[in-house]
Amino acid sequence: MHYLPQLFVALALCALLSPPEVFGQRNGGNYRLGLRSGSRGDQAVPEGRFTSSVLNKLSSLKGSSTTTTEAYTTITLPSPTSPTTSDLDLIQTTPPTTTSPSAVDKPTGGAAVAVADGLPAYVRRPSEQQWRQYQLEQRNRRRVNRLQREHNQRIRELVRRQRLSQRRHSQRLRRIQQQNRRRAAKRQRRNRNKTRSQRQRRRRNTLEQRRRLQAQRQRRRQRMSRRRLQMLLRRRRGRGRSLRPVVV
Repeated sequence: MHYLPQLFVALALCALLSPPEVFGQRNGGNYRLGLRSGSRGDQAVPEGRFTSSVLNKLSSLKGSSTTTTEAYTTITLPSPTSPTTSDLDLIQTTPPTTTSPSAVDKPTGGAAVAVADGLPAYVRRPSEQQWRQYQLEQRNRRRVNRLQREHNQRIRELVRRQRLSQRRHSQRLRRIQQQNRRRAAKRQRRNRNKTRSQRQRRRRNTLEQRRRLQAQRQRRRQRMSRRRLQMLLRRRRGRGRSLRPVVV
């Protein structure tokens, strides 16, 4: 029997520490732990953490005199340009403060802004400095993306111009090589024709020279033969005179 008070305290702590959605389901959706009502409180999602009043109640049940709390508030994102949980870290709005159980504020009905439908329950209102920092980061990110796109566009344009100039250069080289091949073929053909004509001319010249030499030798032989014949005739005539008898 002396364990019953401790068991009741443990059950009360478990009830306070359980998620608010479970209690909402058990009580027909009317129980909201730490939810601050707003213009759309019937469709709001309960907060994921305890509010300062719940923590102070828990500390009063435990019998502590002071409690260190961290205030959180929810935020409604009206436009797509507002930060989300993926872009903005879940940062505390105010530094930790020390309060007493007597100075705990009860949650009021219309003080906070309700969470929009379909948004997570852990979105919190950023401070002015955080919001400006987030906007500055977004502007810097957009500027970096724009500069990156412009740089990529310039690089693509440069690559396109290089490919075009390389294609034109290759076409020019191909055209020059074709012209050189045609000129070389024409030169070789002309040289072959020239060599053939030169060989023919040289052959004709040699034949003519040979004929002239043969004709000269033949004429020389004929002249020599005529001279010998004349000399023989003269000798015979002189011998006949010498043999004729002398008349006294």
